[in-house]
Amino acid sequence: MTKQNKSPVTEQTDVNPIFLHSDAAMSVENLAQCYTHMYGMIFRATLEYFLETARFFHRRLQEDLETAETFASYSNVSELSDEAMDFFERAMKEYGDETALLSWLGFGLATEAAEDVQREVQNTVKH
Repeated sequence: MTKQNKSPVTEQTDVNPIFLHSDAAMSVENLAQCYTHMYGMIFRATLEYFLETARFFHRRLQEDLETAETFASYSNVSELSDEAMDFFERAMKEYGDETALLSWLGFGLATEAAEDVQREVQNTVKH
C-alpha cells in the first residue's frame, strides 16, 4: 500500500517516501524555486514597465492641461494656431521618444529576466 505524501510541487500525490528524499525530489524542489523566482522577476519587470508608462502619462497629461488652459486664454485665432502647432509637434516628439524608451525598457527587462532565469536553471542543474 502506498502512502499519500505532500510534495512541494503538488497538493497530494501517491509517491514512494524514498523518492521524497532523493536527488530527483531535490531537483523538482529546485525547479519549483526557479519558477517562483522567475515569476517574481517577471512581475517586477512588468511593474517597472507600467510605472514608467504611468510617469510619462502623468507628466504628459499635466502638460496637456496647462496647454488647454493657455488655449482658453487666447482671443486671437492666429496666436492659438501658432501655439497649437508647437504643442502638437512637441507632443508627437515626446510620444515618439517615450515609445522608443518603452521598447528599449521592455527589451532590457526581458533580456535581464532571461539571463537571470538561465543562471537559475544552471545553478539548479549543478546542484
